Amino acid sequence: MTLFFGWGDPMLLHDPRDREREDTTWEAMAVGLSSHADISEIFGTAYGVQVELTPLGAYRLLGTPLHHLADKVTHPAEILGHRWVARLTERLAQASDWAGRCAVLDDAITSRLIDDRQPSPVVMEAWSRLRETHGQVTVSPSLSK
Repeated sequence: MTLFFGWGDPMLLHDPRDREREDTTWEAMAVGLSSHADISEIFGTAYGVQVELTPLGAYRLLGTPLHHLADKVTHPAEILGHRWVARLTERLAQASDWAGRCAVLDDAITSRLIDDRQPSPVVMEAWSRLRETHGQVTVSPSLSK
């Protein structure tokens, strides 16, 4: 899952599978796991910070089941709250350099994770197995006698 927080001129997003969203501009976006690529363009000057999240990290940060976000682009304010996103974007834009922006981002994410949403132990075990095997786990129903 990808989060993007930007300032300056917005991005124009082209999604060949979603004509309703064609030519929509975005200054920030939350992009769920997707089965296809989107193309973005910027006309002018824009800056931004992109955060790549693992599925488990996205769940913990966003607190929403990820299937609601699959194959969708949403404004992060719809998930994280308008004030939180506006304040973060303002702080990122005001930072004097990229090291400062990384510190702002670390602080914002850490503060949000204090109210950590822990998944069930079953999900934690599944995630652990996926990581250990680099996604090569066989999924099959267990047979009980």
